[in-house]
Amino acid sequence: MFRFKIITKTGLLVFSHDFIKDGSDTDEDPDLQAGLTSAAISALRETQGETITEIKQVDYTLFTYEGILTYGILTVQRDTGLRLRDFLRRIVLKFELMFSEMLHSEKLVKKGKYEEMIKRIAEMQLAYSEIPGFKYTLETFLSGIDAMPMVGLMMPDL
Repeated sequence: MFRFKIITKTGLLVFSHDFIKDGSDTDEDPDLQAGLTSAAISALRETQGETITEIKQVDYTLFTYEGILTYGILTVQRDTGLRLRDFLRRIVLKFELMFSEMLHSEKLVKKGKYEEMIKRIAEMQLAYSEIPGFKYTLETFLSGIDAMPMVGLMMPDL
């Protein structure tokens, strides 16, 4: 078995592919499995205080990589080392980059908070508006929820 899945942090299965089928034809619901996997990873992260990167079972191992918006899950029958972990990391990052607009379509920022932040930044920039030639632009590339973990911080609960 060699299976790859990408699951949003809310438990939605957005991609799944079996590279090598194991021959078993089960009645497993992939969407239900995705929700349960996401919940399990979140629960383990909360109780262990760190992101879980590997879950060993009797017949297989799940490698996980936590992206900004998604979890990458790679299921293999035997541990083949760091090459698969690097593969998983690169694929998740590339996937999030390619489909970032679609992944951001889920409401991640509480209603009104984005507009409130834009207004606050505009008010702060007014202090510099009398300086000759001063101009500013505001471009949003990532939400605070996405950007803060990149610098090792967590977004405060507002």
